[in-house]
Amino acid sequence: MSEKVNCKDSESKISCKAIAKIIGWKHVIYDDVMKTDDGIIIHIHDKRITSKCPCCGKRSSHVHSYYHRTMTTLSLHGQRVKIVAKTRRYKCENPKCNRKTFASQIDGVTERYSRMTLEARHYLEGLLVHVPATVGSIQSTMSGMPISASTALRMIHKINPKIDYSSIRRICIDDFAFRKGQRYRTMIVDADTGLPVEVVCSRDERDVTQALEKYKKANIISRDRAGAYYKAIRKARPHAKQVADRFHLVMNCGEHMEKALKHNMQTIKQEISKYTNSPPVSQAESLYAPPSLEEIERFNKVKALRARGWSYDRIAGEVNSSRRAVTEICNSEIPHGRKVTTPKMILPYIDIIENGIENGLSYKDIRKSILDHGGNISIEALSLGMKKMYPQYKLHRGGYAKGCTRKGLININEGRQLRLLTSGRMHIYIANPDYGIDKNTGECSEEHTLAEKLIASSTTLLQLRDFHIRFRNILKGNSSEDLNKWIERYSKSPYGDVVSFVKSVQRDISPIKNAIKYSISNGLIEGLNNKMKCIKRSMYGRASDRLLWIKIFQTCLT
Repeated sequence: MSEKVNCKDSESKISCKAIAKIIGWKHVIYDDVMKTDDGIIIHIHDKRITSKCPCCGKRSSHVHSYYHRTMTTLSLHGQRVKIVAKTRRYKCENPKCNRKTFASQIDGVTERYSRMTLEARHYLEGLLVHVPATVGSIQSTMSGMPISASTALRMIHKINPKIDYSSIRRICIDDFAFRKGQRYRTMIVDADTGLPVEVVCSRDERDVTQALEKYKKANIISRDRAGAYYKAIRKARPHAKQVADRFHLVMNCGEHMEKALKHNMQTIKQEISKYTNSPPVSQAESLYAPPSLEEIERFNKVKALRARGWSYDRIAGEVNSSRRAVTEICNSEIPHGRKVTTPKMILPYIDIIENGIENGLSYKDIRKSILDHGGNISIEALSLGMKKMYPQYKLHRGGYAKGCTRKGLININEGRQLRLLTSGRMHIYIANPDYGIDKNTGECSEEHTLAEKLIASSTTLLQLRDFHIRFRNILKGNSSEDLNKWIERYSKSPYGDVVSFVKSVQRDISPIKNAIKYSISNGLIEGLNNKMKCIKRSMYGRASDRLLWIKIFQTCLT
């Protein structure tokens, strides 16, 4: 079943030369080539007749014995390849050396205690750091180098990146979720090379302090605004300059601004109502359809029971309704019907739809008119939106009485205002004045135009926008004196959340001024966190800290 080829034959000499050119190992003589059903077996031996002792380093030429060493190497044209190396065992000629004999190693081919060549090991290490051990075992078997999942893990654990911690001058430090909401780790990155040099087992002050003591020459350290990191850096590297990360600063500023929006929303609505002809958006009746007789009776009953001193829960049990509905009725001045939502999908075509309703057109005819005007909407979306905004229309199934309008329903502009007057939505337009503007054409969206009108009509919104944009521009600039003026200006702000953020800036003033001065930031770590999530999930959350660090480190090298 096997065919043995002797190198003394002319044809086999060509085969040996061809394999020598393909593999390209130096200091190797190819003895035999054997083709079997399982693959290719290549017999080799070392050209050199001397070798260095691994203990004392003295070169020896005294051969003690020979033995055959079998190894796996990279596959050849899909064929599994085995290397059988005739290895010499030498006697150490140094009488003071503790080792009597030692086996020679072929440079660039073999290493001690390994059953695979250096090329095969490097290939598998590059593969296994990107995939789980079980997947790596399957893929290596398909590549002609079968290993078990346990061997795959051992190979990764043996990787030992050499890092000179004492030569690192600038580092970034941030935390990441090892298991979200339960366990967190700290990653330290070399800001000059972009490589993750360490993963600390927690984000506690004591552990981080112990880890930072290795970085003797680190003089600039970028961090987020966590107090534990601030204290750890002061203990481990008291002379290092701390730099607050600009992204976290802007994010914290935005969070405080959003809180201020929530706490002052009633004031903002009153300010906007002064500059518009529509009734105040705080009035509940503008959000509801006309009430039915049953809803009017329930409204009067709830009001009467509340006047007698009944609690919300007791009234809810009496009228067979929820506590939330009872509270809403008690806070309303007049009875109202069901709450009406304005579907966004038909808002661009309101004029065409109402014109069609006036003329008694069906859904299909209204849709055809929309398409003729360059619009694009399905019949299903149109009918669904019209049934919500024009509930009477569905009763006639194809015709609507002429002259009928959305009586009692909310006005379109008021509806857009109400959707924008939420802290989360309005926060976007306050922090980003260019949001909603097409970068290519410069065209503004309708929502952007409406948001700018609302912001311009509210003193509170204008002040919050000025507070956020000024701070962001200071971080982009290079003058720390502007930061002092900003603190002096907003430390007496009437908004408590703004004052709270200003106080936090004062407590962290030196690192924030360094953020203006130096270009270093935690952007490197934020990018590595995405890679970390992919690797962590592929390991099913059962990775050790060292294994996780090795994988992310090797991934960054490739």
